[in-house]
Amino acid sequence: RFRREAQAVAALKHDCIVDVFDFAPGGDGEPAYIVSELVDGPTLRQLLERAGGRLPPEIALLVAARVAAALAAAHARGIIHRDVKPDNVMIDFGKGGARVLLTDFGIARMVEDDTMTATGSILGSPSYMSPEQARSGTIEPASDVFSLGVTLYHMVVGRTPFQGKDPLTVIASLVSGEYLRPGRVEARVGPELEALIVRCLKPQPAERYAGGDQLLAALREL
Repeated sequence: RFRREAQAVAALKHDCIVDVFDFAPGGDGEPAYIVSELVDGPTLRQLLERAGGRLPPEIALLVAARVAAALAAAHARGIIHRDVKPDNVMIDFGKGGARVLLTDFGIARMVEDDTMTATGSILGSPSYMSPEQARSGTIEPASDVFSLGVTLYHMVVGRTPFQGKDPLTVIASLVSGEYLRPGRVEARVGPELEALIVRCLKPQPAERYAGGDQLLAALREL
């Protein structure tokens, strides 16, 4: 599984995806490893902490568009990330200017290969995972759209929409689908942005943007 996923991600060449140069699956006492490009900058979570917990909507939209572009490239190759969250987005402040990079495809799976994930297991971060992922259901590109919607909500509001004192409570909140609309929490969130986030967070995958490409097109219209 490690080898197949590393090969798939290494084949993803995109400005918004961290480059993978080499890997070894390990075995016989040797550790598994992936060699990727060095990113000179913080994670999105660290950036949010430095900014007081949230970003101006204009900046959040730029970040979300870059991540959506990365997901569009992955989805086109049949890869679902499964763990989109601020910890897995990095900001590279290199000489060429700031770059937004999606990283850590460690629990990614191929769309058409059910053997890439253990049956009945839940992989991902509860606060950002989709309802179908929490139920160990069928995962599809729209699942990544949900996770990016949660991340965008976090960027503009300062917290995730689904809250709880422990992972099980978070999952219960997630499955219920009840949350405060972002515009009610943060006045700077306009109706168009709120509508986009609400669509990303629809309980049923068919009601969301189908994948990274559709979400990217919607973000560009704002």
